[in-house]
Amino acid sequence: MGDGASGCSRTRAPATALDTSSLDVVDGIDTSGLLPPDVIAALRSFPRRFTTATDPARLTDGDADRRDELARRHGTDGTSAQDHLRNATRTLQLIAGAIDEVLQTEGPTLHPACTDRARRSWPEPPGESTDGLLTELVDADQRLIERLEAIAPAAWARTATVADDGERTVGHLAAELVGTVADDLRWIERNLRPDPRP
Repeated sequence: MGDGASGCSRTRAPATALDTSSLDVVDGIDTSGLLPPDVIAALRSFPRRFTTATDPARLTDGDADRRDELARRHGTDGTSAQDHLRNATRTLQLIAGAIDEVLQTEGPTLHPACTDRARRSWPEPPGESTDGLLTELVDADQRLIERLEAIAPAAWARTATVADDGERTVGHLAAELVGTVADDLRWIERNLRPDPRP
């Protein structure tokens, strides 16, 4: 399922899984109880925060190639900033597609990756850039905001069955998305540091 853009129906699966299992807390907030306005507010904050965290001007005096080199370096946990940016971007695409499916189809069955982070893995295309992933994240984020702002309040309670996890609502899926993306963002903010080279 590579890019995850078409949702996570039962027959589709992502392609080594990135362990991001700290999870259900966004800046001290339990994401399992997020209300629709909280979800929208979090989604609105992500483009600015990811852009700031990966800004070449902050990291490498504006050198985007050197910034990408930094972003690919693995930390003590074996993951890199680019791994976390990729996971955030692909998860956003994946769950946004799943939400669309729930809004358009009565009671669909979704792949376990929609709610189980250990079931998500993404190919790493050669030459993938931080700017390219960031553009994809911002675009997917904006589309999802527009989609969620356009639905009736009752639509947040529409349900799907997630294989191996049971019944979940649009609200549950959105909270899972916010939790995952926020966790990846926090890793990048804490670990992607300016290059000390002159």
